[in-house]
Amino acid sequence: MMDMRTDRVPRIRHILWKSDRVSAYFAKQLKSWTDIHPGWTYVLWRDADLDRFVAKHYTGALQKFRSLKENIMRVDMARYLILHHFGGVYADLDYTLVRSLDPFLKYTAVVPIETEAFALLYFGMSTWPPDLLGNPAFMFSAPRSIRFSFSASFS
Repeated sequence: MMDMRTDRVPRIRHILWKSDRVSAYFAKQLKSWTDIHPGWTYVLWRDADLDRFVAKHYTGALQKFRSLKENIMRVDMARYLILHHFGGVYADLDYTLVRSLDPFLKYTAVVPIETEAFALLYFGMSTWPPDLLGNPAFMFSAPRSIRFSFSASFS
């Protein structure tokens, strides 16, 4: 049964993908999650679902959402809004789960940090020492977590 306490991370994994179909590689990653967490709820958010979600739950953010130039920017914004609204876990499709997340769900929010080094290498930048950045590829929060709060214009 899903934990409905709003101060804890619910056992929901949100998956954002462009369509209903995923490759065999991604299906294998998803199976690692359902093998370890068979009782969790898994929600697929297709690109086509995101505009409707923002329009319904974050009308103050809709204009900004629609004005973003690249679809990946809208997807990035939507993952924060989905976690803020519903809570749960977001992980990119290529994340393989190797052990239970249950011990960590007691926290209000978790956003792992990574160094900027990857971005520096990828984009050919050479700033040193690298800054620490939040990793939006894997994060989780309780619904309406303070860490994921938005200004009144986003509510």
